[in-house]
Amino acid sequence: MIKTYTFSDAIAELTKENPTNFSFDNETNEILEWDIGDNPSGATQPTSSEIQNKLTELQSQAEANETAQANLKASAKAKLIAGEALTEDEANTIVL
Repeated sequence: MIKTYTFSDAIAELTKENPTNFSFDNETNEILEWDIGDNPSGATQPTSSEIQNKLTELQSQAEANETAQANLKASAKAKLIAGEALTEDEANTIVL
């Protein structure tokens, strides 16, 4: 199952180097409060465009990871059926 990211996830990812307290309305996609606290180097509030771009990036990466995992499992299954040796990554996909 592919993880679904929210705007809050995107903001947290954008500000992970300079943690910031913020509140966000997921229904309106608006930042309600932005507080850098006592951290003078706190993160600058991202624009809507920056948030949307990060959200798209996170979702694309999650989808790519899911596809890669599915391909790895398919390869492992095909090799098992053919009696071929598996790579370590393929073997790690097998749940015993």
